[in-house]
Amino acid sequence: MNILYVASTCSRAKYTEYVESRGLRVSQQAQKYNLLLAEGLAVSGARVRLLSSRPINRTVSRKFWFRGGREEANGVDFRYVSFINYPLLRNLFVFFGIFFRVLFCPFRRRESAVVCDALNIVATIAALAASALRGYKTVGIVTDVPCHLSNMQKIPFSQKVNLSIMKKFKSYLLLTDAMSEIVNPKKRPYIVLEGHADMAMAEVQNTCEGKSDKKICLYAGSLKKVYGIGNLVEGFVAADIPDTELHIYGSGDYEEELRELVAKCGNVKYFGVVPNREIVEAELRATLLVNPRPTNEEYTKYSFPSKNMEY
Repeated sequence: MNILYVASTCSRAKYTEYVESRGLRVSQQAQKYNLLLAEGLAVSGARVRLLSSRPINRTVSRKFWFRGGREEANGVDFRYVSFINYPLLRNLFVFFGIFFRVLFCPFRRRESAVVCDALNIVATIAALAASALRGYKTVGIVTDVPCHLSNMQKIPFSQKVNLSIMKKFKSYLLLTDAMSEIVNPKKRPYIVLEGHADMAMAEVQNTCEGKSDKKICLYAGSLKKVYGIGNLVEGFVAADIPDTELHIYGSGDYEEELRELVAKCGNVKYFGVVPNREIVEAELRATLLVNPRPTNEEYTKYSFPSKNMEY
């Protein structure tokens, strides 16, 4: 099976070069999710060519021109599109770069499929247009449903466009069954895959001897109030358990309140946003890993925390 995987994902080495080396933490979740899936498909015997727009914008780099290129890593053939690093021009270059790479791909139609990170709007539109001309099967990976995200007061125009484009795929990979009701009104084929774990972790020993001396309760993820992070922190402080600390990683609308609380409570520590590999190392040293999301919120029908798989 030949797979054209369209996403902003790049190799681990390139992500470090473009993002982490600059002290930034852009698109960490999307980078890990798509990279693990692409590598998993390659290990399973598929020929995977990943067409990448790269997770770069003016915030990440002020460099004006990024050339395309090619790289092989862990069985995945990365093909990077060229672009001018300026908002509108970047979108035009990405669109035509993805469009022509799909259109002129040598993969045979019956033996191939185009798999897209459906949240990448410009690249997805280009891939769908070229796939229609080539007759390729298309699979949309939907990890969040536009217009149904938590705490959304007004739906941005881009979200409406994204949802409309999502409905154009021939098949889907979803995180929950409920997603199909929104993005798949024509009842096309889909599978539910809540998430995936890093194969390399199978070789890592997680033992009691490797834990920190103090008991550590750890949460890593979005610090949005709607995700229950406030309840976790307040409950932990109220419990007042001896020789135990709460360690928190991430960012969100609870961050300011958390910093104020940390200044008062010695057993709650906030580490901000750090590279994922550092979080995984901290998780291995922790005694208890927590996800405080309430289960009765509407948004939980359309999401599955990737952190659960990592835990």
